[in-house]
Amino acid sequence: LGSSGFNAQMKYADRRGAACAIIQGSSEREAGTVVIKDLILGAELAAASRDVKDSAEHKERQAQAQFSVPVGELVAGVRRVIERHARA
Repeated sequence: LGSSGFNAQMKYADRRGAACAIIQGSSEREAGTVVIKDLILGAELAAASRDVKDSAEHKERQAQAQFSVPVGELVAGVRRVIERHARA
């Protein structure tokens, strides 16, 4: 939300220490979905990607770092991200 560009908003969320970001563009709105981006896992994957070759495990973790859910499942999706990091 806001007038800044997407990248600036993601950087702001990162600086604030947000665990995740909720993204809903026009195509998601039309489909009744939102994208949940796990910012913690995304940062871990970015740091590890220098050492990782094209592995199935890395691809699976990338799918966990950003996923789409129906709007009605937004809270459950955010809880999934928070619980993932509470156990770590």
